[in-house]
Amino acid sequence: MKNLILDFANLAAITRFGAMAKDSSTLIMTDDEWVNYFLDTMLVSLSNYINVLKADRVIITIESRSWRKTFYPLYKANRDAGKEADEKLDLFYDAVNKAADFMRDFTNAKVIKASEAEGDDIIAVLVQKFSAEGDKTTVVSTDGDFKQLLRYKGTRLFNPIKKVYVSEGYSHLDYITKLVKGDAGDNVPSSYPRIKADILEGLANDDERFEIEFKKVDNTIIRQKFYIAKFLEIDEIPDDLTDDEWAEVLEIAKEKKDKIKAEVKQAKADGTFKNNEKLIHKDKHLKDIIKLAKKENITEARLFNVIKSFRDGFKRNEKLISLKLDNIPEHVTEAILSEYNKNHEQTKQAEFLKFVRKHKLREFAFGQEWNTLKSIKNHN
Repeated sequence: MKNLILDFANLAAITRFGAMAKDSSTLIMTDDEWVNYFLDTMLVSLSNYINVLKADRVIITIESRSWRKTFYPLYKANRDAGKEADEKLDLFYDAVNKAADFMRDFTNAKVIKASEAEGDDIIAVLVQKFSAEGDKTTVVSTDGDFKQLLRYKGTRLFNPIKKVYVSEGYSHLDYITKLVKGDAGDNVPSSYPRIKADILEGLANDDERFEIEFKKVDNTIIRQKFYIAKFLEIDEIPDDLTDDEWAEVLEIAKEKKDKIKAEVKQAKADGTFKNNEKLIHKDKHLKDIIKLAKKENITEARLFNVIKSFRDGFKRNEKLISLKLDNIPEHVTEAILSEYNKNHEQTKQAEFLKFVRKHKLREFAFGQEWNTLKSIKNHN
């Protein structure tokens, strides 16, 4: 069985910006004209992929609010900021929703939307299901995250911009590197800033290396707290501090350090430093702390700034980026499979001409593209 999975959100964005670049008339269209134009362009684009990449089953993935947003509220927050400046965003979503409705109501494509599931989740769950069943699957998308799915037999990717297939090239080193360094496009931060290449290679080649590196950073944080306590002349830093409270302690230490340095600089400038025993003591105390910390590879910059737990950061990134089945919440996987197993045969064919007239799709409705979409069978 051959499966074709279309990453709908990805293809919609490609179609939108591609069409706008080629046709400047979109700039002077009314809102209704813009929606109808984009809807027509989107349907033609979908029919072209389906016609060229022939399959026994056609699946279109629709985005829902992701469970990742609940797990990590800053997930894709950078994209949300950009949406405010997009004047056509509401029209874009209107057209995209209409295209999805068209495919659901008037074709036999499986249009799948599941609670809390991104398109990535739907694609990941189905790719692994089909691979286990011995089926072949082509995923149409430019999303680099899907390269990790190439580890599953029978899976290949089709890049709709470059018009090329990718069926090999899964790199465990690349996968681990992304989990460690994060994904700026999705606002996933690095779990280990400025990590060395040899450490990454070690992590990719030996799972036991993770615990070693986790403990190294954990111990560095312990030593950082020891030196900050020494500098602030307190017994110890409490273990139960929240992240915000620890950041506040470091800010206090940083302000104290900067104040000492400023006083020393001023005293040396006006010639009073040598006679100021109290300031000399403060300066020596600060320099001794910095020197001792540096011997343990804790630079002055690291000493007075929050050092993030590599363990916690990696586990967070793995949850946000990995598309393995055991990483996707069970209730999300169940929702996806439930939607997939529903009867997706077209149910509103009687309303087809009404839809076509409303959105001025007459040329599309009687052309080759519609014949392609109409012929989708979706064998089970």
